[in-house]
Amino acid sequence: MKEEKPKEESSVYKVLSNPHRRRIIEMIGPEGKTSFTELRKDLGMSVGALYHHIDALGDLITQDYQRKYVLTRQGKQAYKLMIETSDQFSFSPSAYGGKHSASTSKPFAGIAEIFFPKKLLLSVSDKPVLYIPLAAIIVAFGAWVAIQANLRFFLVFPDSQATMSPFLGAVFFIVSWLVLFGLCDLLSTFVFGRKGGDLSLLVGSSVAFLPLILFSGLWYLLRTIRSDTSGMVVPVLLVLFQLWTIVVLSCAISLSKGLRIERSALVSFIVTYINIVFFLFGQIYR
Repeated sequence: MKEEKPKEESSVYKVLSNPHRRRIIEMIGPEGKTSFTELRKDLGMSVGALYHHIDALGDLITQDYQRKYVLTRQGKQAYKLMIETSDQFSFSPSAYGGKHSASTSKPFAGIAEIFFPKKLLLSVSDKPVLYIPLAAIIVAFGAWVAIQANLRFFLVFPDSQATMSPFLGAVFFIVSWLVLFGLCDLLSTFVFGRKGGDLSLLVGSSVAFLPLILFSGLWYLLRTIRSDTSGMVVPVLLVLFQLWTIVVLSCAISLSKGLRIERSALVSFIVTYINIVFFLFGQIYR
């Protein structure tokens, strides 16, 4: 038991190294309770960010029958420890990778941000209204590229065999974006009980379409350069760009809904599975 106590305290220090989490514990207090709305108003952060910090607190807090947050027995011990040793609780970069980690990964930071645009999606989650024009530009550009490439989008599956008017091509792209957002929002709400963050998820979903827009442009170039695109290059490229889209979408769900990345990835894969089933049915009965 004597060896376990320092380990427990060490884990508490790590969890509460973030000032926002310390503030959550302080707001609740040893005998008090507070609601999600009150926490969000006090901390001034997005729904997704607040859920992220609540998840990080783990078994230090729980909800009562009124769905208000209260401290658990471990939470009360953490509160007592935080009061008694307040000088030791300071934000430490090492808890999130440290200065050394940041410096060693600097050469790869730009490349990583392209494939996993966490900084952009964090900004979207924080102030989604400011990024509505960006979403509009992405969707409008994607619809235009889909028209040029003669691709009909069915969520994350572009269909090159479809023949339709340019107007319908644009409509399919826009509807695919909206349906993708709607499915992710519904699954996040009903499976994991995460409400709110809808606008940031809507914008984030448009960012997730960027890899597929890039694929559409490559498809158009390949079709222009050579008429035969029936080889293995295009299907392999499509799968890679779809995986890229799923990664970005998972990040967008995680930050807008405050879900752990494995849970948001599960939402993305369920949506993709639904997409595959309906796409195949569409191909069979077309």
